[in-house]
Amino acid sequence: MLFAKRIAAAAVFATMACAACALEISGFKSYEDGAAEAEFCGKFKAENISLKAGEQDGKVEMPLDWGGYENLLLTSPILEGKIKNCLLGKCAFEAQNCEPKAEIIFSRKVSDKSVLLKVSFDGELTAVFFLGKYKRLGKPYYKLSPATDFKFIDDKYRKSFREFVIKEVKSLL
Repeated sequence: MLFAKRIAAAAVFATMACAACALEISGFKSYEDGAAEAEFCGKFKAENISLKAGEQDGKVEMPLDWGGYENLLLTSPILEGKIKNCLLGKCAFEAQNCEPKAEIIFSRKVSDKSVLLKVSFDGELTAVFFLGKYKRLGKPYYKLSPATDFKFIDDKYRKSFREFVIKEVKSLL
């Protein structure tokens, strides 16, 4: 009986912890062409989001990069529902002080000087990045390039994210 109570308590704690780490919409702007941009936790934003034309369910469409490649991907139906509500004009802004947890879910060396990464933010939004290694004044210099429609809006978060990525994947370069 005591063991069952511990398992139940652990399940409740895990659910609460996951709810606390959810990616929150902190700002939203619609444009006349039907596209929009959403800010997440006041740290970064995704641009050129829209509702898929001609579909009854109004699926949220994330922008494609050249060649039709998905550089931004919604991996949470809950976040997709929040964005859909914003696109339909029923947006509820949430806390701006949340700290999205980044996790590298894929990394691959593309050339001697660059690595392709897929990073998941709180398991709800995935973005593609390139990390390049260059020489500057004889020392290694790393340049992190995000997906075309992904922009950092908090410089402190961008710097800590960059340091995290370099630490995790520089061994591939």
